Amino acid sequence: MTTHFHDNKTLKSLLIPAVKEALEQIDAHLKNRNKKDRSARLPKHYRYPVLQPAENGLPKFRYTETLKTDHAKIYTDNAPDSRRPFADAFHEYIMNSDPICQYFGIGPYTPESVRKFDEILDNYNSMHSHFFIGHFCDCYIHQSGFGFDQASFDTLYEPFFRILSSPTLEVNIYVPIIYTSFEAGDLELSEQQSIVKIPDSILLTQAKQLDQITPRNRSISIAATHAILLQGWQIPNESAKDLRITLHHPSAYTQVKKTVNTIFAALRVTNPTLDTGYSHFLSVPVGWRSEFSTPIAQAILVDDPYYPQQLENLISCPESNYIPFSKHLEISIVYHQLKRLGNLELAVNRLNKACINRLDDDSIIDIAIALESILTSDSKSEITYRLATRAALLCKLNPFDGHTAEEIFNLCKKIYDFRSSVVHGEPAKQEKKRIITLKENKTVKANEFALEFLKHIIKTVALSPGIKNSADIDKQLFL
Repeated sequence: MTTHFHDNKTLKSLLIPAVKEALEQIDAHLKNRNKKDRSARLPKHYRYPVLQPAENGLPKFRYTETLKTDHAKIYTDNAPDSRRPFADAFHEYIMNSDPICQYFGIGPYTPESVRKFDEILDNYNSMHSHFFIGHFCDCYIHQSGFGFDQASFDTLYEPFFRILSSPTLEVNIYVPIIYTSFEAGDLELSEQQSIVKIPDSILLTQAKQLDQITPRNRSISIAATHAILLQGWQIPNESAKDLRITLHHPSAYTQVKKTVNTIFAALRVTNPTLDTGYSHFLSVPVGWRSEFSTPIAQAILVDDPYYPQQLENLISCPESNYIPFSKHLEISIVYHQLKRLGNLELAVNRLNKACINRLDDDSIIDIAIALESILTSDSKSEITYRLATRAALLCKLNPFDGHTAEEIFNLCKKIYDFRSSVVHGEPAKQEKKRIITLKENKTVKANEFALEFLKHIIKTVALSPGIKNSADIDKQLFL
């Protein structure tokens, strides 16, 4: 287990003169360049994102190689011609600090795969000293200029020291809601959970991260103006390597997904025409920083798409994905009820899966499982009959699309006829049962009708205080 570093006073006292030294050398190099050769090209940050005026209500970016000077490269490129006693002293201290070496995997903890290559070993062991000073100063210059200011130094230093000293670190997680717009204001679900308009600073960070990976669909990944924001998530901080693995792997977001899926279910049952999803998780450090290679705030993006494939054909938010302010309270209430009622967890998961795959016939299987978990969980006998009966009772309590209880009873049987044809692989029967005839000879696809009906059932149960399980539905007979 890593022994965390706590000698803040010594580390800081060594880094301050090293940073002052670097700032002076970078500044001097730029001034000499202006005197000698103004035409020489300065190193720039590669593909730096710039937010442009929105089109179709969605964020838009361009990437440039001319906007931000890379002062870290100036610092390292001129290392052979410069004496850097303070940087060398900082490097010596880092290499002799067992907790720091252990945390970063350098010095005596250097991996064997690196140790055997002499030509890269020195650079590897300088990543967190000489190279770090260059990157630190680059961020500092873009933030505060070349003059040393203690307060400006502390805003960068304290987050760095926290990764060395704290056994746990905090992140805020943004989950952009694809092609969905909200009328106004943030939607607060709890003290640490909300739906917010994505700040420009987070959009820039997201754009930079997306440029460094290969997402399933880049256009989809930025097609969001709002995001679910989960604050205060704690992650273990045993080593720099473990931290990277934890934050970059989808399996680390299991509990996050559970909360996110419940919020999406609340959005879907309160806005039945909503067609949305998410493409990634964006973890933003709170009070710590382990990466200084760009002036943009650090974030970790994990591509984990969970959205309907047909959204890839859109270029703007559809009107059906507009959520008015008047819906905010209902969304919040339904979310808290879904979270409180543990017996709805399976239904929530299957609802989300069915919404993602709603154009596929197989979605009827997920819908049926969800309906069964709500309406027939107390027994496995006579499932179709009991499901249809209890669904009809719920629709007496809260009517669905103008249908009578008797019509609901019969429609549930038709849903199950289609479900059976899909499960048993009967193409002829499947084709015949795919279309359901409603009153006034109106026709609809069985899985589409079933999906909207499932949303209605989940919402009805969530908003009915007297219904905690499937058996409670039977009591509606006597009301």
